[in-house]
Amino acid sequence: MMNDISSLFPAPRQWYASWIWLGESQPNIEKLFRSRFEVPKETVARLYVTADTRYRVYLDGERLGDGPPASFPHLTYYDCYSVTLTSGWHVLAASVHFIGQNSGSRGGFLAELIDEDGNVLTATNESWLACEGRAWEIASYNFSMNHFSPYQEIFDARRMPVAWNTLDGSEEGWRQAEVITGRNGNAVPQTGPWSCLVPRDIPFLREQHLVAEKIYATGEITDLAARKRPNDLSIPLSAALAPLKYATIQHAEGFCGDDGDILMQCSTQHFDHVFDGVYCPAVILDFGRIVTGRIALDVTGPAGAQLSFGYAERLIDGHFNIAIEGSFADSYILKDGGQTWQTRAWRAFRYLRIQLRECFEPLRIHRLEVIEEQYPFVEKGRFQSSDEELQKIWEISRATLQLCAKEGLYDTPWRETAQWLGDVAAVTVPGIHTCYADLQITGKFFRQSGLTSQPTGLLSNLSNVLRTERFLGSIPDYSLWWLMGLMEHYRFSGDARWLHEFYPEAVRIIRTHRNWMTEEGLLCNVPFWMFIDWAPVDRRGFSAAYNAIFAGALKTFCEWAEHVNDSYWLNIAQSMLHRLQEAFVPMFFNEEKGVLVDAVTGQGPSATVSEHTQAAALLWDLV
Repeated sequence: MMNDISSLFPAPRQWYASWIWLGESQPNIEKLFRSRFEVPKETVARLYVTADTRYRVYLDGERLGDGPPASFPHLTYYDCYSVTLTSGWHVLAASVHFIGQNSGSRGGFLAELIDEDGNVLTATNESWLACEGRAWEIASYNFSMNHFSPYQEIFDARRMPVAWNTLDGSEEGWRQAEVITGRNGNAVPQTGPWSCLVPRDIPFLREQHLVAEKIYATGEITDLAARKRPNDLSIPLSAALAPLKYATIQHAEGFCGDDGDILMQCSTQHFDHVFDGVYCPAVILDFGRIVTGRIALDVTGPAGAQLSFGYAERLIDGHFNIAIEGSFADSYILKDGGQTWQTRAWRAFRYLRIQLRECFEPLRIHRLEVIEEQYPFVEKGRFQSSDEELQKIWEISRATLQLCAKEGLYDTPWRETAQWLGDVAAVTVPGIHTCYADLQITGKFFRQSGLTSQPTGLLSNLSNVLRTERFLGSIPDYSLWWLMGLMEHYRFSGDARWLHEFYPEAVRIIRTHRNWMTEEGLLCNVPFWMFIDWAPVDRRGFSAAYNAIFAGALKTFCEWAEHVNDSYWLNIAQSMLHRLQEAFVPMFFNEEKGVLVDAVTGQGPSATVSEHTQAAALLWDLV
């Protein structure tokens, strides 16, 4: 039996590295790290790496990857890369972005490179060098509704150390990295706040390179100061376009192919000190569908020229406007000459607006592409119908699931990019089971969200980490959907270990709801926000829809308790379910209308009747 447990829950790996950082952990700050090391003979090595919040790691100047999957400090994922090394000297380097929206964490970087014989080639400690990532603007605009990458990236290539991630890079101005120690002075990887390190349990994202399908529009804008939100790139990127008259765009069709060589330049007439204003060229590209990816740019131009990128899922009345919905934008300020650049975070968009300012000499874009990132689903589910509209609904649904699956499962890849507990458990996971039968990403969701139990007895609304402390905003029905969803995941996968692992969380959810059950046998005046749906379902007093959802959760919990042989809580849950079933129809059925009312309050039955209440009662056999 002990051997079986060890195989299911293996001991954590032994680390030789320590967490490192440099200076303060301000929100939206970037740090650079590097280590030179010698390899005595050709070898295949493994790189173990993680960071708070995101890293981009390089070996000898070549990008290995980005990570880790978004995670809480108390459950931090790490990644593993296999690399082949020749004998001689090498450089391992990383840029680390600390987003800083979680009050319980701080910036940190952890990495070690182990050869095939088990020797440590390099590991983060005081021997590593570090410097501030001054190329990134700290005070960039924060679109606070987003939970994945809320800051606009403003990158000034003139401030980046030359060849910083290669052997040729100068180490002048670099400082000794600071080792982060725990309360007792220990420097092991389990140093707080990162108390538990776990290996990535999903595959790396799949990448493909895309160019725009067509040019939607070209034009120019007057270069004006946005005085109210001067650091928000979305304001000038949402300005209405006028026809090109003073600014220059040549060979714009190059954005849609491999030949590139697009020429752009701002107006220069103002140099006569008579002409009024500076005009900036802009192009809006249409990718034909919503994509999720990073911008990759190959450009030649003068130092100080600024290319800004705005991202929109849709146009508003035919116009590109991101200032009133999702202010997603990034900007690249050129150094002199030829250069390449990639944005640090993927964005979701169909329309990409490219705008140039502070450029009074020709700038040539040799290639602009999107590196699309997708979860590597395999299309196992099939649906075939003679009804064309129904077939299209299937295709749309499957494509939406693909867009919302990255290193987490998101309500949307665009505005919030949040792993909402109820949305994913009730809608996304069943869809993935149907379309893709993928158990890794769905299992990750249930495990990650199951470890967010809060003082309320409920689970956190979110489990992709940027905010962990907001338990007062709990949505109680989301915890019920998680409970039902995990059992459904077991039925689909046959993997029972998580039923045992998270049974205490299920008990807490039921116990918390028991506190709200009245002598009538129904839940009443449930605190917090009962979501149910965005529709105006009456939730006051005794809520019919919520009681029906709870009946479904009780049924599931009884099956769960029976599976783990817990007769104590099984008897309690069965009693609660029986009382609820007996009281439901007498409380909510309106004989005159022949329907269930949404709620009953101290003033009597609600005048509101909804589809939600009728459907929930039918689904869980209450009528």
